[in-house]
Amino acid sequence: MIEQYLRAFVHHRPGTWGKLLSWVEWSHNSSWNVGTGTIPYEITFGWKPFSFPEYIVGSSNIDTVDELLTDRDATFEAIRRKLVKMQESMKKFADTKRREVVYQVGDWVLLKL
Repeated sequence: MIEQYLRAFVHHRPGTWGKLLSWVEWSHNSSWNVGTGTIPYEITFGWKPFSFPEYIVGSSNIDTVDELLTDRDATFEAIRRKLVKMQESMKKFADTKRREVVYQVGDWVLLKL
């Protein structure tokens, strides 16, 4: 999923994927996963991930810090949008191969292990 996301996100700027990888990883690991019903970070470490405080533009006296944190927040927002879009796309594809089946007690079923 992360590879697909990076491919879509850096399509027009392929040289930037390395700069975004850590943010993509963090965003993915701290996003809700429908399959597990929790956050991957919480599964790995046993507690909820810390959250980055939202930066108020212009609150730093240092221009470089202001630019870095503004870019970080913009990147986080773009990553969140892309991940949600990718999850919806993957769900739509997976749902095309699913069907609603109701079994009764005593029904025979074939299990593929």
